[in-house]
Amino acid sequence: MQRNGITLPPIVVRPDKQDEYLHYLGAGDGSGPGINFAPLGEILDMESIYKDTSRNIAQVIENELAEVRAAGDQSVLPPLDALAREMQFRDSLIARKFGALLVAKDVAIERFGHAQVETFFNGGRLPQVNRRSASVSVRQAYSALFNAKLLVEGIGVLNSQSATVKGMIAVVQAQEAERIAQEQARLAAEYARQVAQEQARVAQEQARRQAEELARQAAADEIRRLEEEQARLAAEALERKRAEEQAALEAEAEARRVAEEKRWQDTSGGHSSLLRFQGNTSHAQLVFATSAGAVAIADNLMAGFAASIRAAVAGLSEVAAGAASGLMVGVSAFVYSPVLGNGELPERFLLSLPLADLLPGQLPDLDRLASERARLNLPVRLSARPLTGSLAELLVVPVAGTKRPSGVRVVAAGFNAGNNTYSATLNDIPPTTAVWTPAVTPADSSTLFPIENPSPPRYIGGNLVPIEGRIDAHPGRGSIRFDDFILVFPSESGLPPQYVMFRDRRNDPGVASGHGAPVAGGWLEAATQGEGAAIPSKIADQLRGKNFKDFRAFRETFWKAVAADAELAMSFDPGSLSAMSKGRSPYVKAGDRVGKRVKFELHHVSSLSDGGQLYDIDNLRLLTPKQHLAVHKGGE
Repeated sequence: MQRNGITLPPIVVRPDKQDEYLHYLGAGDGSGPGINFAPLGEILDMESIYKDTSRNIAQVIENELAEVRAAGDQSVLPPLDALAREMQFRDSLIARKFGALLVAKDVAIERFGHAQVETFFNGGRLPQVNRRSASVSVRQAYSALFNAKLLVEGIGVLNSQSATVKGMIAVVQAQEAERIAQEQARLAAEYARQVAQEQARVAQEQARRQAEELARQAAADEIRRLEEEQARLAAEALERKRAEEQAALEAEAEARRVAEEKRWQDTSGGHSSLLRFQGNTSHAQLVFATSAGAVAIADNLMAGFAASIRAAVAGLSEVAAGAASGLMVGVSAFVYSPVLGNGELPERFLLSLPLADLLPGQLPDLDRLASERARLNLPVRLSARPLTGSLAELLVVPVAGTKRPSGVRVVAAGFNAGNNTYSATLNDIPPTTAVWTPAVTPADSSTLFPIENPSPPRYIGGNLVPIEGRIDAHPGRGSIRFDDFILVFPSESGLPPQYVMFRDRRNDPGVASGHGAPVAGGWLEAATQGEGAAIPSKIADQLRGKNFKDFRAFRETFWKAVAADAELAMSFDPGSLSAMSKGRSPYVKAGDRVGKRVKFELHHVSSLSDGGQLYDIDNLRLLTPKQHLAVHKGGE
């Protein structure tokens, strides 16, 4: 009876033929003829190499670390830094081996499958070929398998070494911390020792000083007497020196005044602005000045005027300093006739009153301030502003603690024995000379009025209107200007110092007139020579017929118009154009500047004191400060 089963081909055992390890190397599934099997010897050789390498894996890793060290930083480092560098070497080698491990395992898994590869890693059993692969041969698969095993073992060695290095780092860190603690303790002990030594030294020094002080006390009375004597002698010497310096300063100031007066007389023919006062200085005086001389307000109209000013000062003093900065007091209003008896308009008026009315109490050394050309800070200053028509208002303006200037120039008056007058010349352009004729001669100390007091022509056409002292708020301060000075008389005169306020026609409102002149290239060059550069006709056309509250407003509008003209603007640099667009004057060249006067100036050809029109464009010229001074010095 025939049995069912599988008939195997005969197996031939021959001593001259090595056994073959059944590995499929072809492209089929191993069931057909022509199957190609790899020799088992090759696999066994791979395994032998793997085992030899595995036994020496520690040395292999050390060789690889040596290569990594050779390629990296080899400088000599402190122990802790050197250990950290060893950790970096091992981390770098582990990362490299891990990447190679992933590649090798993928190759083996491609041929043997994941399960057989894991079995080999876990138990050491060699896998059998059980799948086809067109890209990985059996030899490649086994080579990758053994290589992956060595990579795993190498990573394990490196991880173990890394743990050891970490332990060494911890030990070194602990040792370093201990060293630092010991060093800090040593430094603290050294500091404590030094402090103790310093304290001992200070104590010894104090003891020495106390001993010396006790030794000096025996001669203290004599030393004190000598010091007091020396101080007295030094004070006397200093007082003599100050007196000599003061005398020299006074002599120099007088010489300057005389020289300046002579220079002006020589260069200008005496064409200065002359303002005359008469009478007792204990009363307030209001004086109009024209080219023909001074015209005084009638005496009865000045009654109570000084009292109004004192009341205004007192009223402002009762207001908190911060709140008073935006306030001012109108104390009086006056009306001046459009035409005086001689047919002239009052070009300027001047107010004088005792300085004590504005600054009660002890006054500083005014003679010294005058000799030094210094200024005295006042709590209030006087100004004037136009009202409607021919009406103007006198104002008492608080300046202390505000943004308004509080310093008033102090000027010394000199005695003229020839006509028994006192005069002071201000360095204005043109100069202004104030002449004071006292009620009595300077040699007479009496405070009485003379029997016949010479008086200036009485101004009949005007009227002085007292105003009840009321405090008004005026937030804007740009329209308030000050032109004043403090006049100091010689001590032998018996005259108290005076506060003098000017009111210039430039503060009057008006309407621009005139046509100017055509200008071409080099317009600004004319400002450095002769009477200066004329106002361009196209600018005059823009200004003519416009009302201006004061000459400052006219000047600001003029410069804005020049800056807006493309042709004229080409004559100025960007910085000056920026200032002109805001109504400010442009800068002149360095060679055309005089002291702090560094900008172009508007000049009246026919001066206001000679009847020149304030807003007549044809009466205006543009000048540099240097040329402006030259024009006035030449009497032009």
